[in-house]
Amino acid sequence: MNFEEILDQSLAMLQRRGRVTYRTLQRQFNLDDAVLEDRKEALIYAHPHVADDLGHGLLWRGETTSTPPPVSSTPQPAPQLAAEDLHTCRKKIGNARASLLRYGANRYKTLIGGRGHAAAHQI
Repeated sequence: MNFEEILDQSLAMLQRRGRVTYRTLQRQFNLDDAVLEDRKEALIYAHPHVADDLGHGLLWRGETTSTPPPVSSTPQPAPQLAAEDLHTCRKKIGNARASLLRYGANRYKTLIGGRGHAAAHQI
């Protein structure tokens, strides 16, 4: 990972968390003291919302983001439904259709009220 990529990821971490210790940055990105100092200087100078937090770490003074960390760019396959899940879904759909048909038949009987099919055509 190059300097700029680590800088961008450090900034994203800082925006998410609100504050990050220098030790956390060193461990997360495997930085020695000199590279950490370069990173601190670059972040504090280039971004007005970044400040030194009394020598312990960096502080984000802007609004924090709730953006999750970046995910890998390799597409993940869609989960496959098990055969029994498909069977259960089909069964539920069938039950819903049957209920709808029963409701329709009962509603039809209520509307015609024993007047026969000729009365149903007038409705």
